[in-house]
Amino acid sequence: TGLATTWGGIGTTITINNAAGVSLTQALTLNSNAGVGIVLPNGIFTLGSFNISIPAVGSITTPGTFSSTNMIAADGTGQLIKFIAGGSTPAFIYPIGDNTGTPEYSPVTIGINSSAVGGSIGVRVVNGTPPAPAVSNYLNRYWVFTTASLTSYNYTLSMGYNAADVVGSESAMQPSRYNGTTWSQIAG
Repeated sequence: TGLATTWGGIGTTITINNAAGVSLTQALTLNSNAGVGIVLPNGIFTLGSFNISIPAVGSITTPGTFSSTNMIAADGTGQLIKFIAGGSTPAFIYPIGDNTGTPEYSPVTIGINSSAVGGSIGVRVVNGTPPAPAVSNYLNRYWVFTTASLTSYNYTLSMGYNAADVVGSESAMQPSRYNGTTWSQIAG
């Protein structure tokens, strides 16, 4: 509360250092200035139904290691959105998780190997059964991605989860994509 919807001068950061956590009360876009970012030493930054957008030059860091006590809770309809420059981009950690009951850290790391033009990738996590699971081996957690303006891109992707999320046999699971109707296995 109290920040403008677009925020951040050169070298400015939002620091969340509150064990009780902080909740976003409106959508927030960080300016495209060098050194702009979010620092998460302690506390959960809850997005709720609001997006937070990080510029291509922006960062999200922690003095230690991201965990269920210092992450971005992106378990509502709000997404953590990162803008990506065209070309190749170093891997970016989306330090997200859910705070539905027990906080659980479920990060996503995306590296753009090549992209014809820049754009953005938004991510949120759902702590629940994936839509229409047609298999007996799956995670009781899934991630929702959105992209804007990216074309002809090649990427690497990793997602973290907890052992309690595994239903069935983890070794029998295959990465898959849901298009709203059917699941398709991701080649890789």
